[in-house]
Amino acid sequence: MSLNKIGLSKSNMPPLGLLYIARSIEDEGHEVEVIDFLCENNPEDVLNCKLKSVDIVGISVYYRTRQETNDISKKVKEFDSDIKIIIGGPQCTFLPEKTLSEIEKADICIEGEGELVIKDIIFAFEGKKKLSDINGIYYREKNQIKKGKPAQVIMDLDSLHFPSRHLTEHYDYGMIAGIHFYKPKFTTMVSSRGCPFQCSFCSRHISMIEVYRKRSVDNVIEEIQQISEK
Repeated sequence: MSLNKIGLSKSNMPPLGLLYIARSIEDEGHEVEVIDFLCENNPEDVLNCKLKSVDIVGISVYYRTRQETNDISKKVKEFDSDIKIIIGGPQCTFLPEKTLSEIEKADICIEGEGELVIKDIIFAFEGKKKLSDINGIYYREKNQIKKGKPAQVIMDLDSLHFPSRHLTEHYDYGMIAGIHFYKPKFTTMVSSRGCPFQCSFCSRHISMIEVYRKRSVDNVIEEIQQISEK
């Protein structure tokens, strides 16, 4: 899939959400690779190469990338129908069942935060857990969409390990409209999740992520120091 077809400019910041998910998977002893389609000159070629050695593909879904996600998921299944496809991200949090229905080749949709959920999904694929017992997912079973247990928020953000930034360190970020507004080796971080306010016009009211949580000062400083060292 070409960048022109996606219709977006190159990424100006790393996919932090995916890097958090990647860290959770690495913590379970599995290998992870992240492909940033917006930073690749020939993303479809890269995808086809990587698909030769994967069991699971995860894709972040935004409202404006729904069709592209659907196209990518079809390509994955055409390459190998046994590869499991997990989707997550904003669109999946707001409309999980509808998104899984629209992206017809996806196997599982994660609603809300995925750092703990992804571990349970892996356990399910290993036969150690039932999908129906996992919080915050919708999944396909015999051509039907079913729901797991209710989604949960992660209250203790300090319990999360820092995102696996090394998986995208070969990409250059910080570009806006083709101009470097920041240094190429640019990253982001979050010190809180959710929002403390109650604005009536905000989309947070149709999402289960409403609880405001913040990391401790020491935890934030530790991550800043780790980033600074690299």
